[in-house]
Amino acid sequence: TWTLKNLPLGRYYWGVQTIDNSLQGSAWSTMGTFEITALTADFSNDVVCAGTDTHFTDKSVSTQTITSWEWDFGGGSKSTGQNPVFRFASAGSKSVRLVVTSGALRDTLIKSVMVKPKPKAAFTAPAACDGKLSTFTNTTTVSGTAVSSWLWDFGDENTSTDQQPAPHGYLNPGDYTATLMAVAANECSDTYTATVSVGSNPVAVITADGSVSFCEGKSVTLSAQYNAAYTYAWKLDGVYQTDRTADTIVVREPGSYTVEIINPTGNCPSVSNPVNVTVKPSPVKPALHFSDNYIAGKCPGENPVRLYTQPVEGYQYMWQKDGVPLSGQNSPFIDFYEPGLYRLIADINGCTEISDVKNADFPVGPEKPVIYAEGPSAWYLACSILGPDYSYKWYYNEKLIGGADKYYYMANRNLGVYRVSVGDANGCFSSDSIRIPLVYTSVNHPEETGELVIYPNPGKGIFNLAFESQQTGTVDIRIASISGSVIKNLKFEKATYHFSTIIDITGWPRGNYLLFTNLNGRTTVRKIIME
Repeated sequence: TWTLKNLPLGRYYWGVQTIDNSLQGSAWSTMGTFEITALTADFSNDVVCAGTDTHFTDKSVSTQTITSWEWDFGGGSKSTGQNPVFRFASAGSKSVRLVVTSGALRDTLIKSVMVKPKPKAAFTAPAACDGKLSTFTNTTTVSGTAVSSWLWDFGDENTSTDQQPAPHGYLNPGDYTATLMAVAANECSDTYTATVSVGSNPVAVITADGSVSFCEGKSVTLSAQYNAAYTYAWKLDGVYQTDRTADTIVVREPGSYTVEIINPTGNCPSVSNPVNVTVKPSPVKPALHFSDNYIAGKCPGENPVRLYTQPVEGYQYMWQKDGVPLSGQNSPFIDFYEPGLYRLIADINGCTEISDVKNADFPVGPEKPVIYAEGPSAWYLACSILGPDYSYKWYYNEKLIGGADKYYYMANRNLGVYRVSVGDANGCFSSDSIRIPLVYTSVNHPEETGELVIYPNPGKGIFNLAFESQQTGTVDIRIASISGSVIKNLKFEKATYHFSTIIDITGWPRGNYLLFTNLNGRTTVRKIIME
């Protein structure tokens, strides 16, 4: 055996022969070869900031082809690539081992790799209300570094380089994307982005679907601007109503109502102006009673039926007959001769209660008469209901006038209240009254028929009638005897402002007659004298 040292790298060939004592050599053995080789593991890497990739570059050398690379980054992380990329979970000095294989050779290198620390940028900015400042709080973790600069971008084209910026105001509500960049002295940096919300202030205005002054038993609905994200709290006289948290409430009780609306974005509150609700008392439901002269199915006699209720001070009353209001009946009682369905509406400050219906059931009597008056040198009264089947009673200041049993009555110059009561064959009555002297009554309506002119009067049978008015329509003319018998009926059409006609009663007996003129329900009565 022999030992060769310090041979240069390369391939060598060898053979063996033997030499005897006479120094004679034998033949050479078969030629053999051997090779002297080398393998060295090595690598380089970049120095990065925490959170970014470290790039490894293999720089191993070998006289033969390297067939494998085994990287160990620690913590069980490995790679078999020649030039791997690896991101370390934290900053600091990291031990990295590389094992390379070339043929039968293996070599190992353990090397320290530096990962620079970097700050961890962060901030808080709670939601604010429109018109309020947004407060930014820098919560960056420096992680063993020294931060050399700060850059804030508030998302509305405004920036700051302060570590802790002053409160920032946004012009409009909405969501803004704000960013903070922290740059360390080792040139490592970090950026943090968050949404900053600016909430709008709710519009707290109460609207009502009707009058806020209503009658007892009624209600009004109060409403505020609706937004599904908002919360609502109603107050009555300053006290929260825990069961009223919607945007609308139905109000039945009086008081001062307000609503507080909160936008959860920024917890922005808004309180409405108060709405004062008034609940007016309703009247007591009237109870109706008949007078003693009412018997169902029988005429009430000369006196009208009275339907009445117990009056209450401050109440206004309105009567209805067969569902139709009766004008001029603001009274707790009503006198009538006409059967029908009656009820009474009681009113106080616009609040009403309606009585039950009372059925006045008795035979139909004469229609309500109208008293016509002619004066003033001497007053002559006439009733509009004529005929031999009727009976008449005249009253002066509610005292019966003896012997006054015609459809007319000569009052002469006795002034006061006159009433006529007209009865039919069944004993049913109706009546009307008039006060004389009068300015204008239902007898004379100059605004409707103008001033009726009759000439000549007295006359011998030919009478001219004329009047002027804006009214047009059918003019009904009746001529009756003093005894009440209608002697003549005439009809004319009035189409113009002026109306005139001729009445011919030539050949009639001498004496006094009554002439009734009716236009559109307005009647005028005049006396004509036949010579």
